[in-house]
Amino acid sequence: MARPLRIEYPGAFFHVMHRGNAGVDIFESEYLKKENDMNIELPLDKMSTSDKLSVMEKLWEDLCKDPDSIPSPAWHKKILEEREQEITEGKAKFYTLDAAKKKIKDQIV
Repeated sequence: MARPLRIEYPGAFFHVMHRGNAGVDIFESEYLKKENDMNIELPLDKMSTSDKLSVMEKLWEDLCKDPDSIPSPAWHKKILEEREQEITEGKAKFYTLDAAKKKIKDQIV
């Protein structure tokens, strides 16, 4: 028996499953990693800023469940090492968030 027709209307959100009959995977996760072919479209032009931030928070929350699965690029390690060296040599220093904001604001005003 076929599934019932989907009720569609402008701005609707749909849950898209990537499983076949009996829960069998359609895509291998390696395929998704290599091809990056899963195109997920959100009605961004219809979403409020609050909606967009909520989606971002849900994505970060899910990514944070397994931080070791997120590769850190080599350039990132290099930058961190350079910054650590500058701190060690006294060429740079740490700022509190409030102090950093003030410093940036003073530079652009």
